[in-house]
Amino acid sequence: MALRKFFDPFEELRELTSEVEHIIESTFGPAFHRRRALPGVRREEGLVRFAPAVELTEDNGDYLAKVEVPGVSPEDIEVIITPEQLTVKGEVKGKKEEERKGYHYSEFTYGSFRRILPFPNKIDDSQAKASFKNGILEVRVPRAKEAVLEGRKLAIE
Repeated sequence: MALRKFFDPFEELRELTSEVEHIIESTFGPAFHRRRALPGVRREEGLVRFAPAVELTEDNGDYLAKVEVPGVSPEDIEVIITPEQLTVKGEVKGKKEEERKGYHYSEFTYGSFRRILPFPNKIDDSQAKASFKNGILEVRVPRAKEAVLEGRKLAIE
């Protein structure tokens, strides 16, 4: 007679948590869901993992994505748009130097980031525009004309 394994709800929860973490990591990158000492930044084996804050809203029939990328120059950012999603990726480059009481401290930080924002409705990607000011990347994407329509009332004949 084989031994029966009793149901352990905590083991089921651990397995579910592991599966969800795997999905998140494969979609958004390994540092996305873990806590960070500083918002958006994680140091890991000498590398800097950076996940910029993102906001996607609707504004006058357009989608407006705002991505906080302080200290990153527009030349280090790539914006890719498809009918399904907006991808923002780039590189963080930083240098910190400090002189104090007889010693010189210098630290370089390099890392990359990628954020993917799926659109809830169809868009007109041919009219999308991106701008950058004061560390904020703004991408304005109009909704497709057929996606703006909410429906119509049909007359009964």
